[in-house]
Amino acid sequence: MKKIIVKNGIIAASILMGVQLVAYLIYGTPNASNFDIDEIVGYASIVFCLAFVFLGIREYQLMGKEASFMKNLGLGAAISVFPSIAFGVYSVVYYKWINPNFLNEYGAYQLEKMKASLTPEEFEITKVQFATDMALWDSVGMQFGIMFATVFIIGLIISILSSLYFQLKPIKQ
Repeated sequence: MKKIIVKNGIIAASILMGVQLVAYLIYGTPNASNFDIDEIVGYASIVFCLAFVFLGIREYQLMGKEASFMKNLGLGAAISVFPSIAFGVYSVVYYKWINPNFLNEYGAYQLEKMKASLTPEEFEITKVQFATDMALWDSVGMQFGIMFATVFIIGLIISILSSLYFQLKPIKQ
């Protein structure tokens, strides 16, 4: 089981980082002209790499191992830890050294979007809350934690769905 976790976890993390690298090479550092595309690519790469949660559970099932829902869920969650850590570390490195002005640029972009869609009163209230939220991102621990949690929660959802799938449709030997 450990071998399946490590193999699929490393593949998932490699795919996630590889997609980020390719996106960086194609688009360069994100800016107001491509923030939305970058976000779509980011979430799509998270879901794509976490296909290895399903494949890892499937591999375990193909070995003829009897696996309960909880065992499959644990296997999927363990695989999800690898890309979660990788993305957390990547985010810290990106925000601190690759593009240290990213948070200011992204914050200004989001404020402009909010200003266009809210009333002036709503915007002022939202702007204060947004400034508080953005201040959290200045912490390396929060950067890592939020990005780790983002990937891990998506991985947990995929683990639950995969575990349910294999409970409802077990692989016949």
